[in-house]
Amino acid sequence: MGYSILEQPNKLWCIFSSYSDEFIMIDAEKQDLINWFLELERERTTKHITRVIEGKSHQWNTMEKAIESDYHRTICESNIEMNDDYEFPTLSEEESKEHWKKIRESFNE
Repeated sequence: MGYSILEQPNKLWCIFSSYSDEFIMIDAEKQDLINWFLELERERTTKHITRVIEGKSHQWNTMEKAIESDYHRTICESNIEMNDDYEFPTLSEEESKEHWKKIRESFNE
């Protein structure tokens, strides 16, 4: 589901929404499409950031949880054999700090 950009018979473009099963825009040129999607993204991003800042987001709500999740991702990407009984370890404060250091270093590479 989402938005499809389709070429019309007159060689202009339209946007069809599979959310509402209707055309959102017709007779559009390239810049019209870009502007429409940029505005849509701007609105979505503004709503998301506002919810995060106001504490109403369902995203990770602490750095500790986010760091732990990233650590688990690195385990999954490694060659460690995991099965249905595998339980991800909880990071100690020191392990969390160490992993955060690695994250920061990877952004500086």
